[in-house]
Amino acid sequence: MRQSISALVLMLSMVSFAGLAHAQRAAMTLEGVDIAESQVVGGTKLMLNGAAIQKRAFFKTNTVAIYLPEKRDTLESILKQTGPQRLYITALRDFSGTMAARMFLSDFKNFSSDAEFNKMSKEVDLIMGIYAGIDQINKGETILVDWIPDTGMVVTIKGKVLTTGLNNPMLWDISLRPIISEQASNEMRARLLGLNTP
Repeated sequence: MRQSISALVLMLSMVSFAGLAHAQRAAMTLEGVDIAESQVVGGTKLMLNGAAIQKRAFFKTNTVAIYLPEKRDTLESILKQTGPQRLYITALRDFSGTMAARMFLSDFKNFSSDAEFNKMSKEVDLIMGIYAGIDQINKGETILVDWIPDTGMVVTIKGKVLTTGLNNPMLWDISLRPIISEQASNEMRARLLGLNTP
């Protein structure tokens, strides 16, 4: 009887492990970074819409994946979608916090109008301060940038939530433009919108 019970426990453990492995299975791998099929944000399961490698000049700086409640193939349709959304960013090289702040500011300026930039100056200053306050973001570390309805943008770095009070849809819109708008890299945009896979 004990042998039967032990065998049953072992079998159930193996099934549970197999199920966990399946749940954590990577949808793809980019530059050695596993991109999961799904993420959970605010209790909502989000599906991978697309993933790409982001470059600055000639350097590969990070991978970026976008997770949505339902797949979308334009920036406009993403912004109209209700429910949480997530950018899952993994560094491909080491960055100082100051450098991360500069890259954020450069993107924000280049992909917003003067009126938008001036309107969002407080939020921009807050986010730059968050990045600048980090000593270093190391290769392989992850930055989570979430949009949660009624809460706003939530940035998590090294497992620590670093933002509050960023509940402005324009901020999320502008944050997506450098990677998904028609002014973004064609290759990166196509892959994040699921129009082309790596």
